[in-house]
Amino acid sequence: MKYVVLHHGACPVTRVHWRISAAGEARRELAETERGQHAACIEVLVEGDGDAAPPSAAQVAALHALLLELKVRYPHIEVGGHRQLRTGKARAGGARTRCPGEQFPLADIRHWAATTLVAQHEALLEDIIADAYGPGGPRGFHRQPPSR
Repeated sequence: MKYVVLHHGACPVTRVHWRISAAGEARRELAETERGQHAACIEVLVEGDGDAAPPSAAQVAALHALLLELKVRYPHIEVGGHRQLRTGKARAGGARTRCPGEQFPLADIRHWAATTLVAQHEALLEDIIADAYGPGGPRGFHRQPPSR
């Protein structure tokens, strides 16, 4: 997988891997091994009309948690909005989509993914390794204390 593609509920996308409800619950709809709307992508739909209103705090928190989970499985995955894809329709001169919507905080989420998500991913991996191997671990592995 190369990308996580974010959609909003008003987008006519039909095949998504994950749906985040208005209450902030992430629900799997397709296995990640199945093709979603776009090849080499994991599709995430956030319910609601992203042109009319931004997602709720609960939806953003659920999206953050899901993105961390996906980053563990796919370390090089990037996060983007549907409107950033160059689809066949757009290449042929057709209308481009505004999905995930004008009110969707795509720039904020992409910034979070490039900074905070990376740091959280690294910290989680350190915890997993420390839990698996214990203090000192194999070949003298030492968990570094967090920098302040």
